[in-house]
Amino acid sequence: MQKFVYEKKTKKIVGGTLDNCMHSMASIVYSLKCERFVSVLRDLVLFLKIIYIGVVEMGKARERVFEERKGLVEKVIEDLKNNNVPFWRKGWNTPLPKNITSNKFYQGLNLIKLNLSTEKNGFKDNRWVTFKQATQKNYKVKKGSSGTRIEFWGWEITKKIKDKNGNTIEVKEELENPIVKYYYVYNADQIENLPENEKDMSFFRKNDLIESIIKNSESPVTFCASNRAYYSPTADSINIPNREFFKSENEFYHTVLHEIAHSTGHESRLNRNLKGEKFDKEYAIEELTAELTSMFLQQQLGIEIIGDEALFDNHKAYLKGYVEILEETPNILFKIIRAAEKATDYVMNLAKN
Repeated sequence: MQKFVYEKKTKKIVGGTLDNCMHSMASIVYSLKCERFVSVLRDLVLFLKIIYIGVVEMGKARERVFEERKGLVEKVIEDLKNNNVPFWRKGWNTPLPKNITSNKFYQGLNLIKLNLSTEKNGFKDNRWVTFKQATQKNYKVKKGSSGTRIEFWGWEITKKIKDKNGNTIEVKEELENPIVKYYYVYNADQIENLPENEKDMSFFRKNDLIESIIKNSESPVTFCASNRAYYSPTADSINIPNREFFKSENEFYHTVLHEIAHSTGHESRLNRNLKGEKFDKEYAIEELTAELTSMFLQQQLGIEIIGDEALFDNHKAYLKGYVEILEETPNILFKIIRAAEKATDYVMNLAKN
């Protein structure tokens, strides 16, 4: 940061982008011999400069993030146009990627990014760490290793307020313009001096957890001798063919989770737009939201994400709609991912009831 200086000879504050707007005020104050006020003013300008630099840096972070996002959207569009299986239909059956230091699992877009990086680079470990974290733990990033960029969007801030009884409480407030940061993380396969990975048994969860989600679904799930699976927003109910009609247990669970994902959009829950007509833009957005929610849920619940062509073929009717909305509004993909992340959290809470 450029040093802040008050020049008595020129009676001006210099040293940054905000200099000019404060020169005349500083000169007047100095001429009145209000040295204390000058000191306060100097601190104020320095504070404003820090804010300015922070805004500039956040702008650069946004540029880098959106540049990488553009590449991901272009890859998805290319896959869809060529009838290739998109990322949410990859046959992943691996533990959730997690941070070595915090032991927390990555979610949403970062989950997708790390899955894709794992597939591309053939990583065998699900643990990730930043360069700084590795250094603090006396681990060493292998020479020539390339990190995978992940991003952080702060959509909420915590504020302390007084309640009606005068007690201090914390409340969360959603930001209109989120705070954007990005980091590079390295897979455990790229790290030296790292302890062996303990087998993550949480990945091999019993199907009892999934059955709890079905049982506790706020939208009743009905099984019947039908060849259609659907969610009805009007009746707020889910219709699923009998289990024996499915080719596999994984296919059954994928279908149920997909329809439960739709039900989270009901106006009494997450209130998404469920009024789209079949194959129009709004319909395609909701279908893609349910697809991604199902993918997130399957990976959290330890169900293999089906990558076969048969299930993908069943959704080819939607592909034209997907391509159109992504080409028209590329950034819509990331709004859909955020909506799917919220839906995933909502559904996972059903398992706890």
